[in-house]
Amino acid sequence: MAARAEAAAHVALAAAFGVRAVVAADVPAAASLAASAVAAAAVVYVDVADGIRSAVADDLGALQHQHLSPEHLARWPLWPDSEMPEYLVDEWQDLKDRLLALDSGWTVWIDWYDSVLAGSPPAPLRSEVWEAAFTDVDAPLPWAKGAAAVNKEIAARLKALAVKPPEDRAETLAKLAEVASPQPSLNSEGLLDAGPNPTFDAPVVDDDLRTLPIRQRRIINGIVGDLPPQAPKHLATYLKDYDDELKVRGVAPILGLLKDMAEIIEAAVHAPDAADEWLSPSLRKAFDLFARNHDAIIEHFPLDPQREEIYASIPLDEDAAVGEKLYKPFAQALAACVEAHRQGLTTDDYVKVVAAMAEMAKVQASEPLGPPANSPSGHPPDSEISLGPEDRPVPVSGKKRNLLSGIGFFERTLSAVGSVASIASAPGMGTLTDALKRSLEMLLGLLK
Repeated sequence: MAARAEAAAHVALAAAFGVRAVVAADVPAAASLAASAVAAAAVVYVDVADGIRSAVADDLGALQHQHLSPEHLARWPLWPDSEMPEYLVDEWQDLKDRLLALDSGWTVWIDWYDSVLAGSPPAPLRSEVWEAAFTDVDAPLPWAKGAAAVNKEIAARLKALAVKPPEDRAETLAKLAEVASPQPSLNSEGLLDAGPNPTFDAPVVDDDLRTLPIRQRRIINGIVGDLPPQAPKHLATYLKDYDDELKVRGVAPILGLLKDMAEIIEAAVHAPDAADEWLSPSLRKAFDLFARNHDAIIEHFPLDPQREEIYASIPLDEDAAVGEKLYKPFAQALAACVEAHRQGLTTDDYVKVVAAMAEMAKVQASEPLGPPANSPSGHPPDSEISLGPEDRPVPVSGKKRNLLSGIGFFERTLSAVGSVASIASAPGMGTLTDALKRSLEMLLGLLK
């Protein structure tokens, strides 16, 4: 029985991941592969086959009903509800233990598969360049020299991806101003305005995206109506703000704000005490659907991964970006913007955008620091490779995104105002720009 279960486990792993390996290129082929794999597993062990059949059905159903694009499916958690079947958990742990015992640098592959299990956005982690490091796409790996040599070379490639020559401050500011979301501008009346980044927030609109905002807003309204009194107070606020962004801008939202709001919502849902204090199973399912719809929306913005890679390449001391050091620059800028708006220098949208960034910074400033440094999979780095967690590319956090967006937003505002003499010299504008310069300096002080 044990041998049959182990064999079934291997079939399960091959089937579940095998579909993902070909689905982006050939959906019919994926269906054929799924059917073959399920049939093979059924011969070995019926229970395993049922688990695979259910997982594959979910994947193909999502594709068929356009809930997910093939590209997004490849980055979705491998198993439904992000939970590997219980009968495979022990198998995977046993395989990890065996690989680590070989002392041949298998950590890189364990981390790779853990990221596949968990799913990930098209950020520096799981980017095309990152994936290519495990292959012969850019240069051949030393397969003839054995596993240790191959894994060491992969580790070196991953480390090189995380290392970037320093750039001067002007270049960093220009880059952040270019990609900032939200993006400030001067409207036809010469007022400071804000909205989506015209380049990096430009979506590819299809039938799926046209209906996604409506579907997402219905989910949000249902969640807000069902939130119990003991739910985190800021959760309803961010759900409503997310809903308002879709209501106002539809298929072309300010992507930076939308992503930061979604991350704060996700943090509340996945808090360790959420299930005990307020998150019922039915409400969790609603939040899972919210997260899937959000990911599907983000998938329609082809330049967003490029912006995420730019953010990931800029070193930031997130441990220092807490409390007043993170919140004060935004609060100071908001106070100046409110006064500038009173004097008729900005639009309502400009103040709302700065207020949203300030509120997010306030929440992020009070978040606890992450767990102690370790590898993503929880095991120590392999001694032969000596690849520490600081060497591995990681997804951009909401805190880092909001901070870098703020730097870019304030820098772009100062450039826009300074480019028009009549606006720069308008009564009250100097007070605003002086405040934004001070805020900008404080935020730049958090860069490494």
